[in-house]
Formats: sequence, structure tokens, C-alpha cells
Amino acid sequence: MTSKSFGRNTGWVDVAFFAHVHNYERICPIYQSQRVNTERFKYSGIQNGTIHVVVGGGGRSLRVL
Repeated sequence: MTSKSFGRNTGWVDVAFFAHVHNYERICPIYQSQRVNTERFKYSGIQNGTIHVVVGGGGRSLRVL
């Protein structure tokens, strides 16, 4: 595993990407465990939260459930 420290985080995080989970997820902006936007498909303007994306298909293609 490789990691790199970018020093102290002094700003907001807009999007966080995580890997090695064998599924695909995306959620609305979250701040302090609370949903900060009720829009489901499009976010514009300043968002006061982080969108967490989990990706890791292990090389397999995506399929519709």
C-alpha cells in the first residue's frame, strides 16, 4: 500500500475517493454525518459537505441491478 501525507488539511474536501471495495457507491454531500443537500442528481454552487465515492470493481465491468 502506498500513502502520502500532504501535510495538515487546512481546507474543505469536496470529493473523497476510496478503493478496494468491490462495488460502486456515491452519495450526496455529507457534513458531520448529516446530509447537507437534498438534490439527488446535480449539485451546483458551494456545497458544505463531502461527496464520498467508493470504487473498486476488481477489473469487472459494471452491470445494472
